[in-house]
Amino acid sequence: MSGAPHDTRSGKSTFTTQRYAGFAKGMNNILADVELPADQLRNAVNVDVLDSGKLRRRAGKTQIASGRAHSLWSNGSLALVFHAGALKQINPSLSLTTLADNLADRPISYTEAGLDVYWSNGSDYGRISGGANQPWGVEVPTVAPALVASSGGALPAGSYQGAVTFVTATGEESAASNVGATDVTAGTLTITVPQPTEPQVTGIRLYLTAPNGELFCAIVEVAVGVLTYAVVGLPVYGRELKTQFMARMIPCDIIAHWRGHIFGASGNTLWHTEPYAFGLMRPAANYHQFPTDIRLVVPVTTGIYVVCDKTYWMGHQSHVTGGMGVQTVGVHEVAPYSAALRSSCSIPDSPDMMWFTDRGLVLARENGKLELLQIDNVFPGAYNNGAVFIREKDSIRQVVASVQNPHTGSELAAQDWMEAEIVRSARS
Repeated sequence: MSGAPHDTRSGKSTFTTQRYAGFAKGMNNILADVELPADQLRNAVNVDVLDSGKLRRRAGKTQIASGRAHSLWSNGSLALVFHAGALKQINPSLSLTTLADNLADRPISYTEAGLDVYWSNGSDYGRISGGANQPWGVEVPTVAPALVASSGGALPAGSYQGAVTFVTATGEESAASNVGATDVTAGTLTITVPQPTEPQVTGIRLYLTAPNGELFCAIVEVAVGVLTYAVVGLPVYGRELKTQFMARMIPCDIIAHWRGHIFGASGNTLWHTEPYAFGLMRPAANYHQFPTDIRLVVPVTTGIYVVCDKTYWMGHQSHVTGGMGVQTVGVHEVAPYSAALRSSCSIPDSPDMMWFTDRGLVLARENGKLELLQIDNVFPGAYNNGAVFIREKDSIRQVVASVQNPHTGSELAAQDWMEAEIVRSARS
């Protein structure tokens, strides 16, 4: 119910009343306040707008831990947060369990791959497996094995090259070391074995070429602590070395899993791991570069959205080569606008994704198509940081976006709303 002066010519104020049925069309910050229709409102703070158009006060909050916290994430069964210099699990009782400490105070990105959850903040990184934090990948030998020839054996004469890798108890193998080499006249070849520093390494795999050969094949796996290994005759050659010229995956600012690869954004470069080998990458090949620093990496069924200065789509394209159909991954601009950093979220029971742009929330379809959801009524402007999630509570389902650090951008929003928001932000 509202009241408004009707006629003051007699010296007395009279009022008429008007009943508002609710704000079924929600918020509008584009029209001036005098132009707003009765079923829209300028702003709504700490209230929910129900489907009926009625307003409901939002519930309050309860502190479960003091100290600086950020980077909240959950997949429905596991909840993680950065709190007081550590990565912690939030238990059903709302208590916190430390998984990794002494971390840099930087935003953490998470992604699921297989049964594990991988995390990275651009400086530190790891893998949550079986309820515990584990290293991401395996350390790479920092020195080449030394090959020393001597007499007294039956190894055929020739030039030999050797390399080593580190192996864990689960069979995960590191990238290969640099190569050691020597010439042998008929005799013995003694290999000095580099040693690991990570306790997860349980074995050291030695690779050797045939005399005057170039293909590296495994000859033996020795335990950690074995410092030398003597080859006194022609060895039995096993599996080919697959990790030569690879490297351990690096910590990145934003990570995402798509089709057997983990993608990681660092600056304007998007790296990716080898297929189903999430600890390994090829530095000379496994990357794409973009015009500016990457703000979002959002995988969907058929491709990946990458947002930096604009919004790009990395997806499969079909074309014909030599009479045969071929699929390649291309990079294409799909929208001229950027997004708030790390503001993407999944939608329950849907393959689509959502994030916050300077034109409001956007719905990202699995075919590389975008739909701006608020553009007709709301223009929030550009923000540097953001978080978006789907809230389901008390019979309503809503998208909640929290943003900070506004950029100078379009003046499409009504000035009275912008001034009010600046005042409210200054007081919060």
